[in-house]
Amino acid sequence: MEEKIITWKKRPFSWSQMSSFEYSPDQWYRKYYLGEKQKTSAEMEFGKEIGEKLASDPDFMPHIPRQKHMEYGVQVKLGDVELVGYFDSFNDLPEGVVYPLHEYKTGRKAWDQKRADNHGQITFYCLLLWLAKKIRPEQVLATIHWMPTEESDQSFKDFMDGKRNIEFKKGGQVASFVTKRTMRDVLMFSARINQTIKEMEDYIKLRNQ
Repeated sequence: MEEKIITWKKRPFSWSQMSSFEYSPDQWYRKYYLGEKQKTSAEMEFGKEIGEKLASDPDFMPHIPRQKHMEYGVQVKLGDVELVGYFDSFNDLPEGVVYPLHEYKTGRKAWDQKRADNHGQITFYCLLLWLAKKIRPEQVLATIHWMPTEESDQSFKDFMDGKRNIEFKKGGQVASFVTKRTMRDVLMFSARINQTIKEMEDYIKLRNQ
């Protein structure tokens, strides 16, 4: 077991792994520790497809803002922990005194300002930028763009097979939320990461008693 824990710890730590554990330790354990393939939802597949189109085709939904880099990767160490993140869109050259960062979200659950301000992914990315480039979180101008979705009409066969078809919500409008973080937010988040990793290790040991 100890060797497997070492192997798991060597894997770069992402926001996806962190949020998976906070949502369901059992789901996290199966996916990130045991390496079991997880079934993705229709919503997740749709969101992935839209993200790839936004990154590769500037003529697709041109009203959605893009920055200099799409799928901008950052990998850096927090102590002994390797952190990794891929920003949907980022400009590593400041526009005035700020660095624009954009995240694209699809889904039926509505985003609002409070949800954007509390979203840990943005704080995680601000931490990466501080550790890797010494860009202070106060310099990062983050915007979450939410594209509302709904289930579309489906064939009887798809319905019987349990398949869901997802599309953009008819009449739905893209909602954008600008959100900021502080150095205090980032420092507190780094402590949250270390605490989460400890809880993950404890959970692994508990499952293998």
